[in-house]
Amino acid sequence: LYPYDENMQNCVSLFGDSFTWSDEVTKEFAWSAVLSEFLGCRVGNFGVGGFGTDQAYLRYLNKTADQAPVVFLNHQSENVLRNVTQFRALTGGYSSAAVPLNFKPRYVVDDDGSLQLIDMPTFDSEEYPDVLYDPGSYLTHEYFLPGGQTGLVRLRFPYSWSLIRSLGHFHIKAWLTGKPWYMELYEPQHPSNGLSITTGILLKFRDSAIKRGQIPVITIIPNGLDLTHYNDHGTWPYQNLLDELATNGVDVLNFGTGIMERLDDTDPCSLFDNCSAHFNEQGYRYLAEIAAEELTKRGLAPNAAAPLDTTAVTN
Repeated sequence: LYPYDENMQNCVSLFGDSFTWSDEVTKEFAWSAVLSEFLGCRVGNFGVGGFGTDQAYLRYLNKTADQAPVVFLNHQSENVLRNVTQFRALTGGYSSAAVPLNFKPRYVVDDDGSLQLIDMPTFDSEEYPDVLYDPGSYLTHEYFLPGGQTGLVRLRFPYSWSLIRSLGHFHIKAWLTGKPWYMELYEPQHPSNGLSITTGILLKFRDSAIKRGQIPVITIIPNGLDLTHYNDHGTWPYQNLLDELATNGVDVLNFGTGIMERLDDTDPCSLFDNCSAHFNEQGYRYLAEIAAEELTKRGLAPNAAAPLDTTAVTN
């Protein structure tokens, strides 16, 4: 909608992961593009697929040239897992050496309760095979280590015993209890410190944006598991995060609330081609509508003659 022009400033900038970037739809249906039409100005999209909330925040810190008056940090609910790992492959399960080499920085909680950034681990080329075989010897700040509390195991002979031990895998335990696999990491006393770390990252973003003279908007984007869980139980898997942010004075935008209002009695999975993957065009459109409404409610919708007239945007 608004081609790149170094002299054109974004009115709003979005930071997050693939749900911010709008994976699985073409660019005109990305929710940043639809939001841009609602607002009548350019919306910058700095989402990166696979990023944790921590990486999205670090990307924000590095984008000093972007002077958008309003900046979003979108926490996608599953990212509580990514925020406590150094090696992304481990969060999906670890069974062999045939895994991507996707390492990342992360934050940890100090003894005084503050966050400390741990830089991305680096290795010599000769060390990579050993890192895959024995990550615990190299990744000293990794929560999802094989043999640890998450139930991850490295498949080795005899393989039948490895598979039996894998029944303690956190994905399997969550499936057996009917909960999203990341839900337990939102518990206040969980050993991963996922709740306190995620809360701390979002508060750091708020403070950093205010220091830059920008207005921060902190959001939570639900996935299909969150929506179906809420539909079945009436509670959000990330409710503890909403509560922590409220306690710290953050008026968080929970996209899930607006989505469920729009769905009424419709199956939440209708917003996904695969309910375990990304939104479809309608799902991303809902994100744009909800964001436009929130900006209008807060008096932050620049250049928008009628941002709530969502029918003005071509379907």
